[in-house]
Amino acid sequence: FTLRGKTVYAGAPGRLPPLPVYHYVVETDGDRSQFAVLPADYAGASFLGTEADQGTDSQLTGKMTQIRPAWVRVMGEGYWRQVEPKPNAWNWKPLDHVVDVNQGRQIIVMAGTRPSWVTDEGFFREYARYLGAMARRYAGEIYAIEVWNEPWYESPAEARLPDVHDPDSLVDQYIRLLKTSRDALRKEHSKVKLFGPAFSYPLYREVERFVQKGAAPLVDAFTWHDYRA
Repeated sequence: FTLRGKTVYAGAPGRLPPLPVYHYVVETDGDRSQFAVLPADYAGASFLGTEADQGTDSQLTGKMTQIRPAWVRVMGEGYWRQVEPKPNAWNWKPLDHVVDVNQGRQIIVMAGTRPSWVTDEGFFREYARYLGAMARRYAGEIYAIEVWNEPWYESPAEARLPDVHDPDSLVDQYIRLLKTSRDALRKEHSKVKLFGPAFSYPLYREVERFVQKGAAPLVDAFTWHDYRA
């Protein structure tokens, strides 16, 4: 069906009918995927995004050149435990490379997964330092930083925020993290945007609490992972 809900084909799996240029959603049992039909003279589109090209697979790089995504998201290369494995021991080389490979695209760096040396007591202070260092180093090169990814109160230690025990404390601590992030960017006079929290289905209660506590203005874009219909 089209993005606006018009059914194009329904029935047994098979070849789709000829499709005009448009954005479509395809549903199969237990799965959902999106795609766009593009004209022959396609030269990029502002609405397309994907994971960043790591520059290690020439075939993927070729496909990215054809697709021309306007947005890319960097994952592991920007992780806190990757960038600062030890206190003040910065390892920017992998992220430098990915940023260079994806020049010309709107780059979003996911900033999360704490290093083993970061304690709960020092978490917010150290995160602000990490975020500030990233914003300073990539000023004018990255568009946004995604503050954490899919925060949850039962996540593994490296992915969990401090003092989080239930849905309410999860939202409260995430809001604190966003405020810490805003302060870090202001200190650097950075124009980098803040995205988040990439909540994952079915966290409707968390979203409601996030909005009710007036936290929506803390993010420049609210991100959400809809893994299920």
